[in-house]
Amino acid sequence: MTPPSLTPTSAAPAASEEYFKNVLNSLPAAIYTTNATGQITYYNEAAAALWGHRPALGHSEWCGSWKLFWPDGRPLAHGDCPMAVAIKEKRIVRGMEAIAERPDGTRVPFIPYPTPLFDDSGNLIGGVNMLVDVSDRKRADDLLRRQARRLDALNRAAKTIASELDPQRVVQTVTDIATELSGAKFGAFFYNTIDSSGESYVLYTLSGAPRAAFEKFGMPRNTAVFGPTFRGEGVIRSDDIRKDVRYGKNAPHHGMPEGHLPVVSYLAVPVMARSGEVLGGLFFGHDQVGVFGEETEELVAGIAAHAAIALENAHLHAEAQKEIAHRRQAEEATQGLAAIVQNSDDAILTKDLNGIITSWNLGAQRLFGYSSKEIVGKSVMVLIPPDRADEEPEILSRIRAGEHIDHYETVRRHKDGSLIDISITVSPVRNATDEIVGASKIARDITQRRQAQERQLLLLKEMDHRVKNLFAVASGVVSMSVRSAETPAALAADISARLGALSRVHDLTMSNSFDATGRVSSPAELHALIAAIVSPYERKPEEGSPRFVVRGDDVSLSQQTASGLALLIHEFATNATKYGALSVPDGRVEIDCAKDDKRFRVAWREYGGPRIGGAPQSEGFGSLLSRGIVKNQLDGAIRREWSPEGLRVHIDVAYDRLS
Repeated sequence: MTPPSLTPTSAAPAASEEYFKNVLNSLPAAIYTTNATGQITYYNEAAAALWGHRPALGHSEWCGSWKLFWPDGRPLAHGDCPMAVAIKEKRIVRGMEAIAERPDGTRVPFIPYPTPLFDDSGNLIGGVNMLVDVSDRKRADDLLRRQARRLDALNRAAKTIASELDPQRVVQTVTDIATELSGAKFGAFFYNTIDSSGESYVLYTLSGAPRAAFEKFGMPRNTAVFGPTFRGEGVIRSDDIRKDVRYGKNAPHHGMPEGHLPVVSYLAVPVMARSGEVLGGLFFGHDQVGVFGEETEELVAGIAAHAAIALENAHLHAEAQKEIAHRRQAEEATQGLAAIVQNSDDAILTKDLNGIITSWNLGAQRLFGYSSKEIVGKSVMVLIPPDRADEEPEILSRIRAGEHIDHYETVRRHKDGSLIDISITVSPVRNATDEIVGASKIARDITQRRQAQERQLLLLKEMDHRVKNLFAVASGVVSMSVRSAETPAALAADISARLGALSRVHDLTMSNSFDATGRVSSPAELHALIAAIVSPYERKPEEGSPRFVVRGDDVSLSQQTASGLALLIHEFATNATKYGALSVPDGRVEIDCAKDDKRFRVAWREYGGPRIGGAPQSEGFGSLLSRGIVKNQLDGAIRREWSPEGLRVHIDVAYDRLS
């Protein structure tokens, strides 16, 4: 089918060509035209900006790009570009992508929309092409891929660390994964082995650089930069370590020696046992400024905590195995105590092949609540929950076969009936004739580690949820700004202002907010907090009546309460932007607040949005997060009404929790 002619009608005014040029020049999309032989006859300012130069009219052919490439990087001749295909084959071309290279070397991925033009007689007179810059989409895709790689690496690290009992493999895995996740050029783990002079730290693993890069300089000394890490004083993160006040204080080099790996960005995290002992330190470097952010610091600190637990488990396992091997040489009268270390902090017990407990240490008493007199002679099944009753026969069967059961995570029951997450190691006990007569168990309470893993998973989910929300809200901000902008400059200014407000809202949703002096600060009143959060979505005064109305009682907020409520209200506004009243130009929200002696109530009501057919079939993470904040932080309840006219959210919280 021949595309329609774009030639102005005879009724068009004489100035229509100039008018249309002005219109095209004001558009943010790159647009240009050619004649029937491919010479460029017109291009707008957006096209010149995309190309990075101004091609000569009447001479440049097919496309004004300095150079062209296919998406996979192969060169693309101008005569084979989508515009050339559209004119040569006299057809509209869609569904192609290309990359334009500017004279300064920068590259811009774009999607072309070339269309041939015909006169009233059907003769080809040229073509028009619109180039859509998809750089932002490509960057978003790259960001998602990087996040997926980081999450996969973190998952691999957690699995390896949790199941590994070889200290060398533990620290090498930790160093490799943390180097990858942090974006460092290289990373290292140094054991905290200190000699009498306080100057000896042993390099154990290295990632991203050969060991020779460190060996010729010897081990790090107790300098102002390294010392705090090996003393366990906390994480050190610097955008440029050369500007740190602690840098360059020690002779003879007063900084990095000649030939040292280039370190500008610097991150050091101590690896500490639960007892407070510093096992070592993780160190990361990069030759660029500002590589490591707060998110990186928290991620590496979490990996360091897992590493400390794994190293302690490996040490405990090694010590237990040594003890078992030594006691196998003892007399038969003491064989039943082969796996027991009476003063161990861990629970250590023995049982016969029928599962009857034969010995019980103080660690077991502290962990399970039974004294030795209460438990010895009873079946080990008293410690096993009913839903795990099948574990014990399997363990005894493997023990009878001479197997050693390593690092088995399970759940056991305390004397008071509560359940305990534990990690156990089970070993066969042999008599003097090498006959298996029972089993020894070492149990460690891993409740805190499990809780830490669950908190870390929750934080990752919350981070993923926030990132998705920010993309959605940014898209909504652009849509709102487009509706009222009269010029590209006004559109850019409006978007910049709204995104700036959105950034300030993001600060309010963090768990801590600091003012310019470093003191903890928060909005003093609930109404002020709400106004700050909804400001990115509000109309300008000249655009009509406000989209948000806040009425009723106000209340002073504590820092912790302000953070929780900020996150909650931001979640409501984000959902309204994506699905509710704020997704359309005329939508609005009314927020009513009321208090009495003991309770405080907030009602969020949306009007003018898309009609709602009913409640969603599944509950998202945002809903779970909202309910958790209201219930756990504010001792309250949240209820949603899916009215056809708009969402209604009712929050009822304890008044004394707010301030």
